[in-house]
Amino acid sequence: MGGVTRILLNLIGSVGILGLGVFGLLFFGKAPEVPVDESALAARSQAPAVETAEVTAFSGPFQVQVDGEASTWRVLTVSAEVGGRIESKSAGCRSGLFVNAGDVLFEIDRRNYELDEQRLIARLAQAQEELNSIDVELGNGESLLKLAGEENELQKAHLARVKTLFQRQATSETELDNAARQELTSRNALQMQENQLGSLRQSRRTKEAGLKLVEAELERCRLDLERCTVKAPIAGRIVQDTREDGDFVKAGDALVQLSDGSRMEVRCSLRGEEVSWIWRQQQRQRS
Repeated sequence: MGGVTRILLNLIGSVGILGLGVFGLLFFGKAPEVPVDESALAARSQAPAVETAEVTAFSGPFQVQVDGEASTWRVLTVSAEVGGRIESKSAGCRSGLFVNAGDVLFEIDRRNYELDEQRLIARLAQAQEELNSIDVELGNGESLLKLAGEENELQKAHLARVKTLFQRQATSETELDNAARQELTSRNALQMQENQLGSLRQSRRTKEAGLKLVEAELERCRLDLERCTVKAPIAGRIVQDTREDGDFVKAGDALVQLSDGSRMEVRCSLRGEEVSWIWRQQQRQRS
């Protein structure tokens, strides 16, 4: 009887607990909703797709954009190479204008140099004629030397015959002396002719040296004539012009200054890593 009562009590307790659970569920309702960040969800839905890749060394070109200051690589001073008065100045020879290599900038009076050229041409012709005259004298002297040599040989043979006759007592001592004197005279004439030819040859060498000197002076004069036309040595912009028509200039006087337009230098400030990148890129290009 007591066991049945215990079972009934356990059953009633279990049903009571179950009833309390159902009552609590109905009383408190469902669990509250967790708040959601809508902006984060929207940003996540709009985010681009991400692709993963293996890390590799970068070897392509790259650009570094910085502010800098451009400056001229070099400035050339064009000077007069000859002295004289400026006859004309080119219209394009003004500060700020660009000129090409070979453009005429100035014309310097060339009349004195033209007169020097004419004088040197005349001296050159004179020196050439003097050489021709010496050549004629040399030709004549060589012919006379040949004749003098033949005459001396004849006198030597005649002296030898007279000596033979004198030894045989077939001629007088006077005849022997005359033959010896004639041989000595012919030998002296031969020696004089040889000396004259030597003097002519030396004179010809001197004239040749004088001719080369005149040729060098003429070449220098013609070079000065070319220098009367002042041309731009490079392409660039004129940064300063100080001479005008009618000015007298000496050799070495500055005429204009040209800024070389073929190359520019840019000064800029770079960060340490940018300098390192550029240096590495240059090393890679050299290798």
